[in-house]
Amino acid sequence: MPLKEKIAVFALNRGVTDDDQSVIGYCDVDLFCRYANNAHLHWFGKAPDQIINKLFLWELLGPFLFKNSRNYIDKALQGKTQEFECLVVISSGEIKKAKTIYVPDIENGAVIGFFIYSFDVRQLIASPEKADSRGIEKEKTYVISSTDFIIDAVVQTLRSCVLTGFPGIEKLSKKHFISESKLKTAFKKAHNTTIFNYYRNLQMEVAHDYITRKIANKGQMAIKFNFSNPSNFSSRYKKYLKEKHTKNIGHQNRAGQILNDNNEQYKKFIEQLPTASAMIDNDFIYMAVSQMWYSVFKVDCHDLKGKSFFVISPGSEIKYRKILMNCLNENDTHLDEEFIEKVDGSYAWMRWDVKPWYKSTGEAGGLLIFTTDITTLKIKAEENKRYKKTEQAYL
Repeated sequence: MPLKEKIAVFALNRGVTDDDQSVIGYCDVDLFCRYANNAHLHWFGKAPDQIINKLFLWELLGPFLFKNSRNYIDKALQGKTQEFECLVVISSGEIKKAKTIYVPDIENGAVIGFFIYSFDVRQLIASPEKADSRGIEKEKTYVISSTDFIIDAVVQTLRSCVLTGFPGIEKLSKKHFISESKLKTAFKKAHNTTIFNYYRNLQMEVAHDYITRKIANKGQMAIKFNFSNPSNFSSRYKKYLKEKHTKNIGHQNRAGQILNDNNEQYKKFIEQLPTASAMIDNDFIYMAVSQMWYSVFKVDCHDLKGKSFFVISPGSEIKYRKILMNCLNENDTHLDEEFIEKVDGSYAWMRWDVKPWYKSTGEAGGLLIFTTDITTLKIKAEENKRYKKTEQAYL
């Protein structure tokens, strides 16, 4: 069944429509977002077209929420439905208590992804005046003591003010019920910069988007963001571009940025993934391989470590060497679907996701490769096309 139809059935079973404020999403086994409904804009500040096939789940949720959800995600990938409650800082800066359900999507006995359903249990107000001296809740209102949530809420407030002006430390501290000194200290610790610098960088992100899409020029953006002197804006924008370039070199790949050539624990992480995954070096030699990799590619070998990546398919070196070289040299990501011949003579449709991983020096040390056998999905899609053509022929 195509993903859109699966989503429709999933939403129907829960009585959810796009007019609701409940989140409906879908991630594949690599945690790549394959579907997001309109409610994501309200919850996460991102429209579906900014999420679908563009973001990983950890990028959407942010580090704090993803960390708290990781255990449930892992169990969903093992085929177990998960239900839990958590606190979520939505795009407006408000804090919700959400109930989240992860439902595995299983085909032919294998988990190929999972559905996500989140809804607001109750509106939370981070106000110390709503609790008694013992911190006990009154009238179903909660006190949010976690500084992490408060800092996340401050970030959302800054994002909402990008085009309207910096709200000021005093206003931020009052809105989020935290002292000015604690706010500045906690924010610096969390983001390694001041609140105002963080806000300016958010403005530069917007400016860069407008300028690259030719919606506005530098002079117009300087006026838009109330810079007293256009040259000050230009200097800030150049600094932003330089920092962005430096960051891209070392952090192009969210999954690979924490890996380095001396860290064995992350090789073990690849080996234990429940998906067909591999880690190779600059010479395209296997450093680590998940068990699913052997199963998917039918490789007649008990240990691929030290062997060439190209043993997975006849003629694969001719097909893939240029692609892999481009990923390494350009610090780029390769996403594709391809029909391949396996070493045992069988054929399959494979979805590829190739990304660089980086050494501690910031140089690309090799590639991370995640694959999914989508043959069944392709066959069903073709069957649906033939069925629709036959149905139209009889109309």
